[in-house]
Formats: sequence, C-alpha cells, structure tokens
Amino acid sequence: MKTTTIVILAVVIICLVLVGVNRYHHRQHHFNTDDLRQVVKNILSLQPDHIMQRSDFLKALRDHYNCQNKEALWLLGRAKEKGFVKYDEKWVEES
Repeated sequence: MKTTTIVILAVVIICLVLVGVNRYHHRQHHFNTDDLRQVVKNILSLQPDHIMQRSDFLKALRDHYNCQNKEALWLLGRAKEKGFVKYDEKWVEES
C-alpha cells in the first residue's frame, strides 16, 4: 500500500476512536439527585415567587450542566418525578 493510503486510513481510525470515546463518555455522565435538587432550588430562588418560564428554566439547566436541550428536558422530568418542581407548558415552579 502507498504511504498516503496508510495515513488516510490511520486518520479515519483515529477519528472513529474519538467518536466512540465521546459517545461512551456522554453515556456515562450521571446526574446526582441531591445536586439536581440544589440546582433547582438555586435557579428558582433567584426568581420572585419561585416561578419562571419553562424555556428560561431549561436554559438555566443547560448552562449549569453544560448539556444539550434533550438532557435538560430529561433533568426537568427527573426533577418533577422526584417532586422538586411542578410545571406545565409555560411555567415551572418549586414544589
């Protein structure tokens, strides 16, 4: 084989390994329930009446956990499941 082919093949293999490691790392990312309770409390304590718009709350979760929207939605559902918040289509409030 030519040297160019070997180099291209090595670069492709390295890229595939990096993608695999990145996916594995994101799957192993766990969220602590006590930490989530404290984060929800901190976010909502800054608001009057401890209520804020759902989109703003999700943005605050994304910013704190440095995650994507899908994970922030999952965290919001987890917070509701644990009884930390109540929410509807537009508002999130502390339970």
